[in-house]
Amino acid sequence: MIIRNARPNEAALLTKLALRSKRAWGYSEEFMTAIMPDMIVHERYLTEEHGFAAEEQGVLLRATAECCR
Repeated sequence: MIIRNARPNEAALLTKLALRSKRAWGYSEEFMTAIMPDMIVHERYLTEEHGFAAEEQGVLLRATAECCR
């Protein structure tokens, strides 16, 4: 596994990964709808801030974002 900087063009995939991870904990659809705006990874964020991705054999496994401001 490698840890690397998340790429802006991966924003949609990272959003799907984040939502799938949250759903795995059994949260209700009502809760998921309420947090949706906070779960969306925007290309701009990955350009202006900092995100990490864990990848193994070309497959994204995990991601995290770190706000630097």
